[in-house]
Amino acid sequence: MPVAVPDKRVYLPPHLTDMSEDGFIKRLIWQKHAGLLNGVVGEIRQGVVTQSKYSGKNVPDESRAEYPKVGKIKAKITTSPQGVRIPWGSVLDRFDDYVRFLWERYKAGVKEVGVVTIGNMPYVSTSHLRRKISEYGADERDKALKKLEATGGGIIQNVSIISPEGLLTEIPNELVVSFRGRNYYAFTESNLRIFQLAKNMLAEGGRRTVGYDEKTHRGGKVVKRYIKRFMELLLDDTLAQLGLKSGEVPEETPEPFSYPFESGNAYLHKIERRVRPAYSEILDKFVKEFPGVVKKNSTFGDFSALEMMQKDPKLEETLREKGLIDDEFVEDYGARRRGDHVMLRLGEVVEGRKPVGVIKRIGKYREDKEHPYIEQNLELDHESLLILK
Repeated sequence: MPVAVPDKRVYLPPHLTDMSEDGFIKRLIWQKHAGLLNGVVGEIRQGVVTQSKYSGKNVPDESRAEYPKVGKIKAKITTSPQGVRIPWGSVLDRFDDYVRFLWERYKAGVKEVGVVTIGNMPYVSTSHLRRKISEYGADERDKALKKLEATGGGIIQNVSIISPEGLLTEIPNELVVSFRGRNYYAFTESNLRIFQLAKNMLAEGGRRTVGYDEKTHRGGKVVKRYIKRFMELLLDDTLAQLGLKSGEVPEETPEPFSYPFESGNAYLHKIERRVRPAYSEILDKFVKEFPGVVKKNSTFGDFSALEMMQKDPKLEETLREKGLIDDEFVEDYGARRRGDHVMLRLGEVVEGRKPVGVIKRIGKYREDKEHPYIEQNLELDHESLLILK
């Protein structure tokens, strides 16, 4: 006979203000409970969007809002057309691979189209490089467009509850997640209520177990500070063991850190270095147009700046004074004019010299534009005997 799965009562955790074993246990329990709540929220959301007239086959021209209501609860569905998202990371990788290919071929004694030798070093024009980036961008855009058309997607839909107001701020201490005799996909008043209460619990649970911003008024001013709770306190402790300060990110992902207790239980804190690269910003460092007026905070592409510097020798001095370029910039590119073209050093490393060239600048900008962050996870050591309820 089939076994009935019991309903699960999900509790809001208390504020976890220290790293006692009780804090570890309650955080682990909350992780399980938050997973159940997120599952319920996702199912109810799917039921709400069935009330929308928009779909992958009926895409609005611009963002549209609909307000389905059932009983006393009013929801809002915001539907937006999903534009073509160019994978700039692929564009950058193809550009990087291309200039490295030119360099490797040159070292092998073969000069590809666009490569010339100046002073025993390979050079390539700004116009040629700019054209390759443009070609890769157009190609990747076409691929993304075809994929979008083939999948029949094309919309992004967000769901929220807008009334009654009291429901928006109600934070229950517990909710029951049902695994039997319950259809969370149905568009019903009770499901919408659970949807909002679950979202409120998830937000408050994060505040109590991770941290939150606190605003106070002092002398007519609003002072904001971040209040750390268990996961932030744990992260600071783990970083200190690595010799790092709060907010710093390790260069590599370390092995999990063990936190044992007298009970015989041990807890593993896993932190993983992640990078959120800004690919389009990296490409802009090469191809962005030069501004009409140069200011200290001006941003522009290297190619346009070098072209302008070749036309106006005084511009280099202006850019140096404003701190927008330096000796390394000028030396890396070693810009030369040949006819109507501005030629730049291609090479990565030349024996007896420091790394130079376009290849070096790609690597430098990759590092400069990387936004590292930490993703952390807490687990019970598999050898521990604790059973989480």
